[in-house]
Amino acid sequence: MNQVAISHKLEKSCLRLYDQNQALLSSFDLSHTGIPEKLAKSLLKAIQLEFGHTSLETQRQTFRCARKLVAFISQEHVEIKL
Repeated sequence: MNQVAISHKLEKSCLRLYDQNQALLSSFDLSHTGIPEKLAKSLLKAIQLEFGHTSLETQRQTFRCARKLVAFISQEHVEIKL
Protein backbone atom coordinates (compact mmCIF):
# COMPACT_ATOMS: atom_id res chain seq x y z
CA MET A 1 0.00 0.00 0.00
CA ASN A 2 1.25 3.50 -0.84
CA GLN A 3 1.98 5.76 2.09
CA VAL A 4 0.24 9.10 2.15
CA ALA A 5 1.90 12.06 3.80
CA ILE A 6 0.09 13.13 6.94
CA SER A 7 2.25 16.07 7.91
CA HIS A 8 4.32 18.62 6.05
CA LYS A 9 6.64 21.51 6.64
CA LEU A 10 7.20 24.44 4.28
CA GLU A 11 10.44 26.39 4.72
CA LYS A 12 11.53 29.01 2.22
CA SER A 13 11.44 27.19 -1.13
CA CYS A 14 11.34 23.64 0.21
CA LEU A 15 8.40 21.43 1.15
CA ARG A 16 8.99 18.27 3.20
CA LEU A 17 6.34 15.57 3.59
CA TYR A 18 6.30 13.09 6.47
CA ASP A 19 4.41 9.88 7.25
CA GLN A 20 2.61 9.01 10.49
CA ASN A 21 5.95 8.06 12.11
CA GLN A 22 7.50 11.39 11.12
CA ALA A 23 9.75 9.64 8.60
CA LEU A 24 10.54 11.82 5.59
CA LEU A 25 8.59 10.67 2.52
CA SER A 26 9.51 13.38 0.07
CA SER A 27 11.21 16.71 -0.24
CA PHE A 28 10.42 19.24 -2.97
CA ASP A 29 13.19 21.82 -3.13
CA LEU A 30 12.72 24.65 -5.62
CA SER A 31 15.50 26.87 -4.25
CA HIS A 32 17.93 26.00 -7.07
CA THR A 33 15.51 26.44 -9.97
CA GLY A 34 16.15 30.10 -10.62
CA ILE A 35 12.51 31.09 -10.14
CA PRO A 36 11.62 33.81 -7.64
CA GLU A 37 11.15 32.61 -4.06
CA LYS A 38 7.64 34.07 -3.95
CA LEU A 39 6.59 31.96 -6.95
CA ALA A 40 8.33 28.87 -5.57
CA LYS A 41 6.45 29.26 -2.29
CA SER A 42 3.15 29.64 -4.12
CA LEU A 43 3.73 26.48 -6.15
CA LEU A 44 4.74 24.56 -3.04
CA LYS A 45 1.65 25.79 -1.19
CA ALA A 46 -0.48 24.45 -4.05
CA ILE A 47 1.26 21.08 -3.74
CA GLN A 48 0.91 21.22 0.05
CA LEU A 49 -2.86 21.70 -0.25
CA GLU A 50 -3.15 18.52 -2.31
CA PHE A 51 -1.46 16.31 0.29
CA GLY A 52 -3.51 14.62 2.97
CA HIS A 53 -6.95 14.84 1.42
CA THR A 54 -6.68 13.46 -2.11
CA SER A 55 -5.50 10.28 -3.75
CA LEU A 56 -1.82 9.53 -4.13
CA GLU A 57 -2.15 9.77 -7.92
CA THR A 58 -3.66 13.25 -7.65
CA GLN A 59 -0.76 14.28 -5.42
CA ARG A 60 1.75 12.96 -7.95
CA GLN A 61 -0.01 14.67 -10.85
CA THR A 62 -0.01 17.98 -8.96
CA PHE A 63 3.73 17.74 -8.39
CA ARG A 64 4.39 16.73 -12.02
CA CYS A 65 2.46 19.75 -13.27
CA ALA A 66 4.28 22.10 -10.91
CA ARG A 67 7.63 20.57 -11.93
CA LYS A 68 6.82 21.07 -15.64
CA LEU A 69 5.86 24.70 -15.01
CA VAL A 70 9.11 25.33 -13.09
CA ALA A 71 11.14 23.68 -15.87
CA PHE A 72 9.42 25.82 -18.50
CA ILE A 73 10.01 29.03 -16.55
CA SER A 74 13.66 28.13 -15.96
CA GLN A 75 14.38 27.04 -19.56
CA GLU A 76 12.59 29.88 -21.28
CA HIS A 77 13.87 32.53 -18.84
CA VAL A 78 10.34 33.86 -18.48
CA GLU A 79 10.31 37.26 -16.86
CA ILE A 80 8.07 37.21 -13.82
CA LYS A 81 6.95 40.37 -12.10
CA LEU A 82 5.45 39.76 -8.68
